[in-house]
Amino acid sequence: MNIFNLFVSQPMTGYSIEEIKSTREKAVKAFIEKYNIDKNNIKVIDNLQENHPEYTHTDYLANDIRYIGKADGILFTKGWQLARGCKVEFHVASEYGIDCYFE
Repeated sequence: MNIFNLFVSQPMTGYSIEEIKSTREKAVKAFIEKYNIDKNNIKVIDNLQENHPEYTHTDYLANDIRYIGKADGILFTKGWQLARGCKVEFHVASEYGIDCYFE
């Protein structure tokens, strides 16, 4: 059984951690259903990076790029095209041949 490592790229600025988690859960559930994946065969990479008030936006992005390197695919949630970090993540995924999926 191969585990599929999924990175979720979503707008986060201006959203509470609860809203971010809720959006993520719904998007992952829809992804699993759409691609008929056994939920036991998927691992969502935890890239929320909570409780780091010293981080800048680029600190978060640098860490996300590290996480992308461990991903088999990236799921982009609705509105990703409007978020700077998501656009950079899409560019990285495209340049490095990582499969992209869209909500």
